[in-house]
Amino acid sequence: MIKVIASDLDGTLLNEEHKIAERTIRAVKRAQEEGILFVAATGRGYEEAKLALEPAGIRCSQIVTSGSEVRDAAGNIIRTISMEKEAAGKILEISEKAGIAAYVFTDELDGVIGTPEEVEDFLVAQVQTFHLNGTKEEILKDPLFQEYKKNTNVLSDKEAILNSECIIYKIFLFSTNLEIIRKIKKEVEKIPGIASAASSLDNVEITSIKAQKGPVLKWYVESLGYSMDEVMVMGDSLNDYSMLSMEFGACVAMENAADILKKTAAYRAPSNEEDGAAIAIEKLLEGKLEELRVKG
Repeated sequence: MIKVIASDLDGTLLNEEHKIAERTIRAVKRAQEEGILFVAATGRGYEEAKLALEPAGIRCSQIVTSGSEVRDAAGNIIRTISMEKEAAGKILEISEKAGIAAYVFTDELDGVIGTPEEVEDFLVAQVQTFHLNGTKEEILKDPLFQEYKKNTNVLSDKEAILNSECIIYKIFLFSTNLEIIRKIKKEVEKIPGIASAASSLDNVEITSIKAQKGPVLKWYVESLGYSMDEVMVMGDSLNDYSMLSMEFGACVAMENAADILKKTAAYRAPSNEEDGAAIAIEKLLEGKLEELRVKG
């Protein structure tokens, strides 16, 4: 019997307008009312995750920064998993040589490192991914981008971060040049003690090897007294693979998911644009989840 639902946000719970649809909100709240623990598992940091969940009125536990931090529904930090400074230094050196900005998540201050041009490109991409659709030129003129830029911390340089007392949770790298990202991924894979994933082909999310959604979710639910077979997980991106490839009770890939997830998951929901997450939750509550099982 499923007693926990863990869902990715972008591309799964959120639609292409970067919002949680009304049907999905109703489904999540109905599940919570029926006693099911709902957990948001995302590559976003805690504050970015709140921007998606709070307008929908969804209060839940969260696994954020790809597994580096766990918070309960009240926002209390339950667990953190940091990255070794030596590994972080190598990653920042790789991004610097590649000529792209790096967004660093820490326990003190999240911020972006890079030249003014690199930082601007990075921020435009983030706004396009999480908030607005449009070209770079359109985004630059949008008041939301201006506000986002004003509120973003631009860190002086990598040495200031590496020599500080802060704890590094995650480093996020992005480029529209997919060849650069492919090369970076190959370089990053050589660094011991780290794990790399991605929410799309144009980025790489780097954490401690111990900080991945699947293993962290397993730790969290078991710490609360649940077993793996009592958990349903939903996702669409490569950074969800660690959840959908584990032996949870029900693994659901969205129709818009990466091919490897659709090949791995036993269940398939419609796309995030078709309220797929809501449909999966509704089927579960109605005892009809088997209707979403992949045939053959």
